[in-house]
Amino acid sequence: MRIWILAAVAAAALGACDGGAKPKAPLPATPVKDAPAAGASTPSPELGPEPGAEPDSGYRWNTAMPGQSVQYGLPESDDRLLRIDCDEHGRIEIGGPAGVDGQEGERVTVTFGEGDAARTLPALLAMAGDGMNFYAQVASDDPALRTLLAGRPLKVTQGDDSWEVPGLGAAAELEPFLQACRASAG
Repeated sequence: MRIWILAAVAAAALGACDGGAKPKAPLPATPVKDAPAAGASTPSPELGPEPGAEPDSGYRWNTAMPGQSVQYGLPESDDRLLRIDCDEHGRIEIGGPAGVDGQEGERVTVTFGEGDAARTLPALLAMAGDGMNFYAQVASDDPALRTLLAGRPLKVTQGDDSWEVPGLGAAAELEPFLQACRASAG
């Protein structure tokens, strides 16, 4: 085993000593935008960075608890831009980071969409794992959910903060969630 390791180290050292060799192919003058950085994985179209997220944020649509909660954020964490929950009676709430300072239980508003499609809804503040969040009750056919199901981005405005949640990949998580939620309303 040690001989194999020594041979590998020697081969690597000899390769590194070839400093005067010219590259076999010319190097591009500008970075290639479509090529991933060395060691980086190429994101899939469904799960990769999308508009509204930092390029390497890791945010994606995921099921936090089957039939109970889906979110756009880091899987298996409280780091998210949007959370959609279903309670045991089939009621749906959309939540996200609060853009106002307030106390738990305080009434606020949240706007989903923009322009003529914007809808402002009442919401309540509640503490979550990532800090103070807003929660607004919506119907299962709410325009905000329909926007995401159609794969379109959803603008969210709460207090002084505004952000866009990508719709790409949302339907794969939302459709089974909504079916389970409707079934729980029984």
